[in-house]
Amino acid sequence: MGVALLALFVSLTGTAVATTSALITGRQIKNSSITGVDIKNKSLTPADFRGSIRGPRGLRGLTGVQGVQGTQGPQGVPGPPGRSALAPLQSGETVYGTIGAVHYLSANAQVAANASLPVAAPVALDDAHVTVDGSDETANECTGTSASPSAPPGYVCIYPYVFVNTVAASLAGHIFGGSDATAGSKWGFQMTIAGLGGAQAGAFATWAYTAP
Repeated sequence: MGVALLALFVSLTGTAVATTSALITGRQIKNSSITGVDIKNKSLTPADFRGSIRGPRGLRGLTGVQGVQGTQGPQGVPGPPGRSALAPLQSGETVYGTIGAVHYLSANAQVAANASLPVAAPVALDDAHVTVDGSDETANECTGTSASPSAPPGYVCIYPYVFVNTVAASLAGHIFGGSDATAGSKWGFQMTIAGLGGAQAGAFATWAYTAP
């Protein structure tokens, strides 16, 4: 009877211990109470340390081999030579500019405004080919506007956009120093203004010249 009771006691005690050890959880373990001595060697894997422990930086790898340099492409075709500022305008080319003057004038007194061509004309200008739109035209050759000046080949067309105390019909284009082509100028032209008198007179215009 005594042996039987002892065996029963041992059996019950072992079950209780096993059952109790199986129920231990993280809540029952005091923080920082488990040390490395309590952990079985080689029982932890790298996954257990992911995000918490960072290993030392590895050695720098070897520099890669430099790539092969590409072959040089063929030379491009040379462009046309640049144009000299002293070369005359080519046939059909048009240049543009402004001209104007203001001055205190007595009645019918004149003042001249001068304009220079940015590039020389291929032939000399004359009075007949320097005209003011709506004033001294001979055949309505000037068909542009002050905002969009134009000129037929060989002509300078002047387009007034403002004139004050000026005889509008007196506005005229000129080549001072000669009225024929041989005595004209390849570099510029003039516009004369006649005043009404007693105040400042002035006129301002845009112009266009097209090489013949």
